[in-house]
Order: sequence, then C-alpha cells, then structure tokens
Amino acid sequence: SCHKSEAGGLRPGGGGADARLEDTCVQYASSTSGEAWVTADAHCVFPVTYASARLAKDSGKEQNKQRIRCFCVQQSLKGSTFLAPPYDTPEKDLCKEWIHEQWTKNGYMLLGIVLVIVVNLLIYVVFMILNAYIRFEQATHYAAHELICLFWPKFFNTGLSVLIVSMNFHGAFNNVGLGWTQLGSGPYDDVSPGWFVIVGTSLVVGFIGQAACALCCPMFYNWILNPFLIWLSKDATRSQAMLNDLYELPEWAMNCSLAEGMVVIFCCLVYGGGMPLCYLLGALYCVGTYWVEKYTLLRHSRKPREYNSTTIRKATCLLPIAVFGHLFVSMYFYGNQNLLPSPWGPLLGLCEWKFGITRAQYEETIEDFSFAGTDARKIMYPDYANARSLDTARTSCFGLYLVLFALLLYVAFVILRFLFPPCCKPINRALGSAGEWIVAKTGVDFKADQNKLSYAEAKEAATSAGHVFSYNITENPDYAEACAALNFDGDGDPVPKPYEHKRDIDDRLQDMEKGFLDRLEKLLGAAGLTASSKKADNAAAQTLGAAATQFNDGAPISV
Repeated sequence: SCHKSEAGGLRPGGGGADARLEDTCVQYASSTSGEAWVTADAHCVFPVTYASARLAKDSGKEQNKQRIRCFCVQQSLKGSTFLAPPYDTPEKDLCKEWIHEQWTKNGYMLLGIVLVIVVNLLIYVVFMILNAYIRFEQATHYAAHELICLFWPKFFNTGLSVLIVSMNFHGAFNNVGLGWTQLGSGPYDDVSPGWFVIVGTSLVVGFIGQAACALCCPMFYNWILNPFLIWLSKDATRSQAMLNDLYELPEWAMNCSLAEGMVVIFCCLVYGGGMPLCYLLGALYCVGTYWVEKYTLLRHSRKPREYNSTTIRKATCLLPIAVFGHLFVSMYFYGNQNLLPSPWGPLLGLCEWKFGITRAQYEETIEDFSFAGTDARKIMYPDYANARSLDTARTSCFGLYLVLFALLLYVAFVILRFLFPPCCKPINRALGSAGEWIVAKTGVDFKADQNKLSYAEAKEAATSAGHVFSYNITENPDYAEACAALNFDGDGDPVPKPYEHKRDIDDRLQDMEKGFLDRLEKLLGAAGLTASSKKADNAAAQTLGAAATQFNDGAPISV
C-alpha cells in the first residue's frame, strides 16, 4: 500500500527499508473498498497473464502501462525471437509498441558507441595536428606530451560522458555556468537496477567498442589500408627514391597505443567494483594488445626511435588516480541500500563527524527525498548527496576504507619525501630492506653486483647453464637460419642447415687473406707483368701480404 509523506509524495509500502526508488504509486479501483493507492511492480516479479495485459491496454490508462511492460518483459525472456518481426502472435501484437521502443533504445546505444569511437579518432587527429606545431627537443618529450593530451580527453569521452549525461544532479552544473550543456540532467538521481540495465550496459559496451577499436585499427591499417595506399600510388611513382619512401614502413605509434591502453585500464578499474565484467574485459584487452603491438612492431613498423623511460613512468604515475577512482565509485555502489543492503560498520562515528550528519538525520533525509516531487528533490538534493556519503560507513565499504587509508599514507609519504629528502632517508632504507627481504624469498638475488667472478668464470657458468654469453647474433642458435640467409651469396650451395654455416673465426680470416692475395695476382697478370717483373715488385707484394697478415692478427694496418 501507499501512504502520504511529509514531503507531499506517496510512500510505497509505507516507506522505510521496504521502499525502492523505482516503485511508483498507482490508483487501483476495487469493487469492495473503492479506489486505493497501491505500489506498482517495477521489477516485474509477479507474472502477468495475456488477459490481464490485454485489459490494461484496452483501458488506455497511463497507470496500466507498467502491467503491459512487465508482460512484454516476461514474454521476451521466453525466447530470443520475440523481439523480431513479424508480429504474428497475439502476444507480439500486444507488445508491438514496446518492441519498437526496445529497438530504438538499442539503436541509440549503438549510435552512442559509434559516436564515442569517432570522437576518440577525431581527438587523435586534432592533437596530431596541434603537436606538429610544437618543437620538442627529444622524441621522448613528444611521446610523453602526446600521451597526456590523448589520454584525458579520451577517458572523459569514453568513461565519464555517459555517466554525467545519465545522472540528474538537479541543477548542480548551473552553479558553474554549464547549465546550457544539459549535463547532469538525466533521469537517474542515484544508481539503481534500472541504471545498471540502461547506463551500465551502455558503459560496458562502450568499453568493449573502445578496446576492439584499439586492437583492430592497427591490424586494419597493416593488412588493408597501407597496402591499398601503396597499390594506389605505386604507378605514379617515377623514381627509386620515391619508391623507397612509398614502401618504407610506418613508425610504431607507441604513445597512441599507450594512451588507448590507459583509457581501457582506467575505465575497467574505476567501474570494476560495480560491474565485475570490466575486469575480464581488461584482462582480455591486455592479452590482445600484447600480441597485436608485438606483431605490429616486428612486422609492420620501421626501427622505432630511441626513447627513455619517461613516457612509461608518466603512464604508471596515472594509475594511483585510477585506484582512487575505483575506491570512490565502489563505495558509491556498495553503500546504496537499494542494491546491496548492509548494516552500519565500525567507522560510523568517524563518517558522521566527517560528513556532519547523524544517523537520524540521514534516515529522515533519505526517506523524504525518495518520495518527494521533482521540485522538492531539486531543493533537497545537496542534503541528499551529503546523506548518501554517510552510506560509505556501511560494513560493505569497510575494506575499501582500509585500502584508502593505506593509499593516503603512501601519498603523504611521497609528498614528505619530496619536500624533506634527508628526513625520509631512514624510512627509505627501512622500506627498501623490507622489500628486498620479501622479494628475496622468491629467489631474486639483490647482491649480484657484489659477485666477484672473472670473465672466464662467468662465461663458463653461463655456458654450463645453457645461456648465450654474447650479444653477437651469430652466437645465438635461435638466429642460425637468419645468419645463414644473410651469408648466402647465390653462387654456392643452398642455405645450409642451422649451425652448418658456422666456422672458426681464424679460418674465415685466412680465407679472406687467400682471396685477397689471389685477386692481387690476377691484377698483376692483367697488367701484363712477367714473372721477372713480379720478382722485381716483390717488395710491394710483401708489403700487401704483411698488411693482410696484420688484419688477420687484429693489429692496425700500416702500409
């Protein structure tokens, strides 16, 4: 049943813990008690028959639409073909308008995903054009600047725009001059099952679209677009230099890939507490982007520029922000009593002091706001938001508070270490020793720099362990076939099997010396010199031979 509230609205179920924001009061005509107000079944828990839904549709009353919606929802769960035309059954004909509405919603959802991806691509193009006007001293500075410029707009567009548009902040954006944007004017005052069905689904599908775009765009460029552009331009190329430029592989877009990866990881971390599917999405994206970027770098990119660790360090410095976002959003989800009811936790007194509201005031504010009208909610929204903050004192948020306190201590220590380095050195040493002790338990040796092994001893130890003790590509058996292909001259035998092309270095240098002397003799013969003249020029031949011998011994040549 429904009862009058002090705020002027109607309380489903008499208010209190049994009330839900989705529940609405409708007028019901009874033959025994006349007209009465009852709570509509917003979650479609009770089954609705076809006859009941047909009577509701024939009556044409607004309050009966909920019964028709529940009937259509329950019918759609029986089979996937219920939403597809033709409408050849009485049930599908009755729900024709509802089916059209569902297709419209799905269409808008897909359109929103496409718009998010297109806007992200436009952001990339715009910042590429703008960065061309900035003169960077190093390639690393350019990559780090591009990472920050691409990350924040893409994250706002992918992870925050849908959330802000869907929520109703009751004129909060008007106070900062953004009322004309209609931001914060959505249909949801708070998260609810309906919010997860509509907005949560849109967010997750948007994340999937962003991740798929980040993985598919490099492959599309490598396999389709770039070969097509080469084929389109090769006939108009008139010089070897232009052909070389045309067939030169593109640069590896490390900064763009890193920015897109950070966007996906940020979105999965921030919303993963309320939508655990995001964790699976983030894991699959990390696996996919590893192989895609590896393939792109090794097969379809030129030699990358020389970068230092600045860009990666900036990316890792952004992750604590994602952790803070994860904690706050998860507290907001877990504290909602319509979703996850839980009792008050041990931090209730601290939260009452921090937010300036008592438990009695909280219950009164939440109850009045839940059943207030539109105008009353706009006035009460600041108090309601403050009261909702007290929900973080529930037992469901206690673990999140512990992580938050640990993270705040870490941030405070980082700030103190930056401001007062000498005072924090003992703490640094203690933490470093503790970290080394913990990691040493896994078998990692932190004292490797103190091992006094000779070169021969280290080489013998590495060789006995099966390791390659050289940076020379010819010494690595994994590249034996590549070395054989590089040494193949086309006049000798085919490419030998692995390890057959390897010879001793001294033997190869002796062959080089012999070939040098043979070519010298041929040149003398071509000049028409006789044997006597050869003997006359023996000094010159001996000098050249000595030069070859010095080259064989590794000494500098002096002629």
